[in-house]
Amino acid sequence: MAEMLIQGLREQPGRYLLPAEPTTHSMWDPDLRVVLVAHQHHPEKMAADLLAEVAARTGCSLTVEPLSVARFFPAGFDGIAQRHPVMGEDTANALDADTSRLVAATLALAGVS
Repeated sequence: MAEMLIQGLREQPGRYLLPAEPTTHSMWDPDLRVVLVAHQHHPEKMAADLLAEVAARTGCSLTVEPLSVARFFPAGFDGIAQRHPVMGEDTANALDADTSRLVAATLALAGVS
């Protein structure tokens, strides 16, 4: 999954920046905030359910709630997606290194080695 996201970022560097604008506006618009919160909860819940199912099927026990992991990875990816185009670090090596660190941190958070 991480590789597919980074591939999309390589091919279209600004692809993941669009949600930043409505997110910023939602800080001052309560109606927009309600819409964005609802939009955010659905994929987080789906990811958490998927993580819980994979952990159960593989006999792996997570050290934190699946929802925590489901929130952590996208937040890290959003940071990578925003930072690299702005900082000019759009080289494959920099993206790969940051993605590897994000995956490692996500696995460590989940308690998976």
